[in-house]
Amino acid sequence: MCNIGFMGERMDKKLMAFISSTKFGAKFFKNSCERVLKSDVWDSVVHKNDENGIIFDINRCLYKDLCYKYSVKELAPMFCGGDYYVFADLKKLEFKRTETIGEGGNKCDFKFLNVDG
Repeated sequence: MCNIGFMGERMDKKLMAFISSTKFGAKFFKNSCERVLKSDVWDSVVHKNDENGIIFDINRCLYKDLCYKYSVKELAPMFCGGDYYVFADLKKLEFKRTETIGEGGNKCDFKFLNVDG
């Protein structure tokens, strides 16, 4: 995912707000997501990355896998919910999702759609 969790919650929100406050920042964010999704910890498919936004599915989730491996599966949904917190302040992109693996879904369906204005 595009979560930059190593900096802490407050920095994540500020960084997300900053990079998504311009069209260039939104494009940078979308392209960064696509690069991160190519790592071997995610099984993902990018369906679209264009001037309207980025849409991708994650079919295997690092966070869910770790929670299950260490017998704390009840924590998996916490990681899913954290995305709404981290991505809440995006200005030029709207974050949408209908299901997550950590909450019992078949995939995590991410949509970051461009917002005019």
